[in-house]
Amino acid sequence: MGWFRRHMGIDAVDFAIQFGITGFVMVLFDEASHNDAFVGAVGAASLLVLAIRRQRALRNLPLELPEERAEELEARLAEVDDLQRRVGELEERVDFAERLLAQGKSEAARLEAR
Repeated sequence: MGWFRRHMGIDAVDFAIQFGITGFVMVLFDEASHNDAFVGAVGAASLLVLAIRRQRALRNLPLELPEERAEELEARLAEVDDLQRRVGELEERVDFAERLLAQGKSEAARLEAR
């Protein structure tokens, strides 16, 4: 994605088209009305439309991460996956130890009963 689109939200071609159309409409209204205030209003309306287009386009742009940041996030995700695996193994060990303790208590109770 180019600098212009990243900062303006629209391509330079779209910007040039809007600029050209605005200039054309301003010339038409100047010739038709000979009223500078009306021509200025057309320019202001075009700027408003450009601002709205820019806001919507910037909102819809995908979020870009620098390559280093993306690599750092991938490394952290791999670390989280490793930690989740290790926690799973520890849970299994705790369950096994609990079963052994429960067996030992029931066997000790059975021996005492004799």
